[in-house]
This record gives sequence, C-alpha cells and structure tokens, in this order.
Amino acid sequence: MTISYSLADIKDGDAVVAQLPRLAAFDHPPRLQAEDFWRDDAKIVRRWQSGGEPGCFIILARAADGALAGAAMVRLMPEKMDQHASAHLETLTVAEGFEGKGIGAGLIAAAEREAKARGALSITLNVFSRNQRALKLYERLGFDAEIQRCIKIL
Repeated sequence: MTISYSLADIKDGDAVVAQLPRLAAFDHPPRLQAEDFWRDDAKIVRRWQSGGEPGCFIILARAADGALAGAAMVRLMPEKMDQHASAHLETLTVAEGFEGKGIGAGLIAAAEREAKARGALSITLNVFSRNQRALKLYERLGFDAEIQRCIKIL
C-alpha cells in the first residue's frame, strides 16, 4: 500500500474533523462520552481553518486513490517544564481499515520533521493508559512517559 504524507490545506479541515471520532476508538473510561475525546480538537481545527491557530499544522496520510488514511494535528508551544521550543501532538487518527499498516508511525515521523523545521526541540503528547495500542506505538517510537495523571471520581 502506497501512502503519501503532506501538509493539510484549510480545505482539508472538514475531512480532518470527520476523522476525529477515531480518537475514542478504544476501551475508554466509562465516565467519558466519545465526543469528550474530540470536541475540543474539532474547535482547534476550525480555528486553524480560519487562521486563528498560527502555531498549528496538520499532516495528512493519503492512500494512492486519494482516500484519507490518517491525520496528525500538531501545535507549537513552549514545553511546559523548561519552556524550550516544543510541539504538542494534539491528535493522531488512522482511518478505519488502515490500522496496523504503519500509518500512525509515518504520521508521527512527518509531524516530527515539520515541527523540527519550525524550530521545535521536542514533541509531547497525551495518551490514555487504557489506549494500549497507542502506548505501544509511542514507546516503540521513543516517547518517554514523564507524568502520570490520576483521577478519582467523587
């Protein structure tokens, strides 16, 4: 399968938003609704489309027939601990039917190259501990878990 990676254009925003429900495609905590995983990300995409997210970029993965196979949305921002130039992987989606084909890793590699070209010295991400598939990918790609968030429902 041939996959190409490229920067999204604002006309691609609707297709990116349409893929965001894939963010809830794992055994997520029962206290959360699927929309909780992507509602705010859809708002970021819409702001990006309107020019209100200048530090944001989106990488698309497309199959040879033009089908959207995945997307990675990244925002440039200072690293929280030491404030150096960094990037944050806001979303990584792989379309249904394209899982397990290396597309997630390809999107991350393309996002890392673009972030570095834009001056980032690191890239961060958040992942739910229940999302084992994503955790294994991130570990394999060299991400190091630094902070663990804990929650207790009252």
